[in-house]
Amino acid sequence: MEEKPLNHTERILLVENDSLNIDVISKYLQGEYGFDVARNAKEAEQLLINNNYHLVLLDIHLGDGIGGLGLLKFIRASESVKHVIVIAITAFAAMEQRDHFIQAGCDDYMAKPFYRKDLLTAVRRNLDSRLS
Repeated sequence: MEEKPLNHTERILLVENDSLNIDVISKYLQGEYGFDVARNAKEAEQLLINNNYHLVLLDIHLGDGIGGLGLLKFIRASESVKHVIVIAITAFAAMEQRDHFIQAGCDDYMAKPFYRKDLLTAVRRNLDSRLS
């Protein structure tokens, strides 16, 4: 799934395996950012290698072999994509989990469920801090 941006030129990769979450987050992003969707870590790796993304919205619990933290390790170890901003999106809401994801290499963290405004604010804040 690919959407064209209306207001911003930054590109986002949404890595999420749950169809309902994909639908909701896609609606949040539509008209704001161009984005692609990967349903697992392997697909995300290929998209990251072949495209130029500014930010990744990464579900930590992908349910496949590599998983979100494995993909995060790939991102941070890959010279061509290690600069990409990564926001963990997860149902793991405990503060110690948040700290764990940040220490693992995420730039930010959002606990599901979240509102459109909160997601767009976090995305904009992270993009502005990195791109300014």
